[in-house]
Amino acid sequence: MTTEEVLVRVDVDKVVRIPACEVSRDKVAMGLPFRAAMSRRGQRHFPGWYWAATMSGLVWYESRLELSRLQLADFDPQVIWMGSQPFQLVRADAARTRRHVPDFLFGLEDGRMRVVDVKPRDRLTRPKVRMQFDWTREVVEGWGWEYRVESEPDPVLARNVRFLAGYRRVSQFLPDEVDAAIAAVTAPTSVGAAIRQVTEAVAAPDYARGLVLHLLWRRVWRTDLTVPMQSSSILVPEALS
Repeated sequence: MTTEEVLVRVDVDKVVRIPACEVSRDKVAMGLPFRAAMSRRGQRHFPGWYWAATMSGLVWYESRLELSRLQLADFDPQVIWMGSQPFQLVRADAARTRRHVPDFLFGLEDGRMRVVDVKPRDRLTRPKVRMQFDWTREVVEGWGWEYRVESEPDPVLARNVRFLAGYRRVSQFLPDEVDAAIAAVTAPTSVGAAIRQVTEAVAAPDYARGLVLHLLWRRVWRTDLTVPMQSSSILVPEALS
């Protein structure tokens, strides 16, 4: 006989068990990261906390690769909720017990849920890894959720998003000046020209540059982030894209 369940950590020392067939967003979305945060000398990964604009709060990651994927999800307008290590899947039968903790759970704007595992590309062909991810996909898609395995992102895109992430906090900018910046740029133009136009509206060049980058982060304006971003990059207001 095979049993399948989901374990959710609701407190530091309390785990709730849910039959896999009864899983719902409400039952798993409020859980804590399932594994305890660990740091030790000589470890090969670099875990930490990332302040996500999507959550206005911290989200845990276990490696630099996870951090890069987390930033890209934070930049994705479809993602409106995020959590890390949301639960542990357990499948037990007479022969063995399988366990797996996915890396991320994202709530999407259209109401769907997305489970994401992050793994270096050179490890995806390992039989044990493929078996684990195939099993996870089977379970997650059986709930009607989306499942993805993600590896190293495009390096230029990741670098551009990492740069824009420095301007992701809404609290850094005054609402009236954000509105003035949006009103100042109404047609496609270069990033450099947009900074000059916003400078005329807020009378502070350094602050104007931050406003432009903040609005690019928020996708109020868009530019091609698959090539290195520079002052000549073309910026397009979202309403025109």
